[in-house]
Amino acid sequence: GHGTATQLASQGMQDHVRHHDDGGTHAGTGQQHARSNGDTRADAAAPAPATEEGFRDVFNKFCGREDGMDGRSFAKMCDSAGLYGRHFSKNDGDIVFSKFVPKGQRKLGIDECRRCLRMIAEKSAKDFDDVLAMVVATGGPQLTGTPTDYVRFHDDKNTFTGTHVHGGPEAGAMGHGTATQLASQGMQDHVRHHDDGGTHAGTGQQHARSNGDTRADAAAPAPATEEGFRDVFNKFCGREDGMDGRSFAKMCDSAGLYGRHFSKNDGDIVFSKFVPKGQRKLGIDECRRCLRMIAEKSAKDFDDVLAMVVATGGPQLTGTPTDYVRFHDDKNTFTGTHVHGGPEAGAMGHGTATQ
Repeated sequence: GHGTATQLASQGMQDHVRHHDDGGTHAGTGQQHARSNGDTRADAAAPAPATEEGFRDVFNKFCGREDGMDGRSFAKMCDSAGLYGRHFSKNDGDIVFSKFVPKGQRKLGIDECRRCLRMIAEKSAKDFDDVLAMVVATGGPQLTGTPTDYVRFHDDKNTFTGTHVHGGPEAGAMGHGTATQLASQGMQDHVRHHDDGGTHAGTGQQHARSNGDTRADAAAPAPATEEGFRDVFNKFCGREDGMDGRSFAKMCDSAGLYGRHFSKNDGDIVFSKFVPKGQRKLGIDECRRCLRMIAEKSAKDFDDVLAMVVATGGPQLTGTPTDYVRFHDDKNTFTGTHVHGGPEAGAMGHGTATQ
């Protein structure tokens, strides 16, 4: 019925707080407390004396950006300073904090923190100046992390090759974004140029030669008919009355339109450019305008792009092929009635054999 050790320790701390409030006297200094309790830590060399400026600086560092020290920061300060021990537990620290925190608030000021440390010194049988010096010696909260492992090809510069021997390539200027963002920006500039009526020099083949793209020299696909394009468009739409963004991306992927000059992100920009306002699906005319802009961006002829889309024949449904099972796929292993083709199927509606 006397409770656990933690409860007893907490009761002892509460009695100590009550004794402190009642103005009870304490016999001797902290060193005398230590000798009476058999604590040998008081005989160690005392820390360097702490200054008021040093304590204020450490207090502000533990507070961080807050205007006071909350319970979590107070516990971290006590832990970093090594104040927890046999005579002062973490549970005691919570009791001291709740004792001196102003009523209706959740943070300590510097004066309340100093009063907490004074009570901790009395409870731990230490001199108050020594406790203050231990706190100041921390210098503030210590940030620790997991050290990285040694990787020879990254850490040993003798293994570097190419441009990394001379320090590596130059880093890009800050704020220029990633390659994907740059490609998207180029596509947006192209859309803006298209809206402003900008002219495009020559055909798709001329664009390809100026960009060094050899794909334009390949054999052109068979010319696409209007009926063929309409049929493929309807197949990608399925049962819907238009083509949504997912179907448009699938059509571009099936036709092989994505590449160095036209990314999936560019496809989303083109789709959102030509989709009617307030709607989420393309009609056949809007889809044709999208393909025309894709042809300009990819340096291809529009008829070739249209032919590539028609050549898909619609969405291709793919699935996982089944594994080979000898007793199912090899008919030479069949026995019984399966040698002659298997049992006859029951008539529809007659139920199972059990029924």
